[in-house]
Amino acid sequence: DGDLDTRWAGAYINNIPKYPNWIAIDLGAYYDLEQVELYFFQYGLNSRAYKYEVMTLDERMPVDDLEAFAAAFTQVYDNRANTDRSGHYKHNLTGTTARYIMVNVTSSDAFESGNNYALPSIYEIMATGELADVQKYLVAGKVSSEGIPVEGLTVGLYAASDAGFENALATATVAADGGYTLYPDFAPGSYVARIAAAPGSYGEATADVTVTNADVANANLTVYAMDGKAALRALYD
Repeated sequence: DGDLDTRWAGAYINNIPKYPNWIAIDLGAYYDLEQVELYFFQYGLNSRAYKYEVMTLDERMPVDDLEAFAAAFTQVYDNRANTDRSGHYKHNLTGTTARYIMVNVTSSDAFESGNNYALPSIYEIMATGELADVQKYLVAGKVSSEGIPVEGLTVGLYAASDAGFENALATATVAADGGYTLYPDFAPGSYVARIAAAPGSYGEATADVTVTNADVANANLTVYAMDGKAALRALYD
């Protein structure tokens, strides 16, 4: 946040600092990174040598499953053998394009020496670079219905050329409010969002989706409950 008077700190588990512990930042767009500068907390002057790795992710991902989110990152700088207690580090990241940057703190010499107050803690993560020429965008929308609950339904996204809906590019589960978001990002092009029919319950719902140069937030679908005749036709077709 540009304020060296505020800091992130990790957590305790059973009164012991948790290592490894990570913090990730959404850069808000895709960047060709040049450098990352880190300012770690020090309890007094040069009191801790933090051991860590810098990692990046070049796709947007949901964060409701933090384990899966963290596992998707790739290491771009390894400082897990660090002995420098200055707490201020700069690393060259030239050649790295990313949407997220993570610092995964694996340990510190203070913690390894038995200091149970030595939480991982960082004042500032300063990433510099240029906006990348990456054209990839999210697709999201709302599902409405007549007569059936929509929570838990599955929306698939298909290339417009996939007339038989054989290869879903992504799927998403509809939330209680009807919302859904498909990950990861998609290149400009023509797509179809689809909910497959459930014979005896509801019919197929589709929506044409055109991705141009911005996120798509209105890929909306409406699901209609089958009446008795339609349900019988679906069951016997």
